[in-house]
Amino acid sequence: MLALPCFPQLFLDCCRERLNLRQQVARLELVERELLEQVELLELLEQELPEQELRQEFGQAFEQRMGLAYNAAKQLLGDASLLDEVQLSDGRMLGDHPQVVRMFAKLAEQIGEDQLLGESSELIMTPQEANQRISEMTRRDSPYWDKLHPEHDTYVEEVLRLREYV
Repeated sequence: MLALPCFPQLFLDCCRERLNLRQQVARLELVERELLEQVELLELLEQELPEQELRQEFGQAFEQRMGLAYNAAKQLLGDASLLDEVQLSDGRMLGDHPQVVRMFAKLAEQIGEDQLLGESSELIMTPQEANQRISEMTRRDSPYWDKLHPEHDTYVEEVLRLREYV
């Protein structure tokens, strides 16, 4: 004859199982909430990275170059709102892609700031441009290295000013 477990023991085992399942469900829900928070944080960081990249590249000229890019897009496309309406395959808007911003900023430089409405005629240097100018001014045969040269002080002051852009 087969011994059947007593009913109270079976009932207790069943209750323990349900309790374990509820605890596991609660843990899974907690992990799910944490993962969703991390995904939201990553999405936020992905949105900020292109701007940070451009800020680093343009340096103090960031605001000016962004304005130039916007005005170039407005002039060339007829309507700059396209930058905020066209969605790329990766989910970003066209105007949020750093390569697109660089392209329009470069086009603005080539078109000439005088032809873009509302832009100043003097461009602020990017760190890359400042480094290039510093290299030119501090080459071996320049007045920068010759204290007796009449332009020595001018070169030194200009190099110091340029280092502020870097």
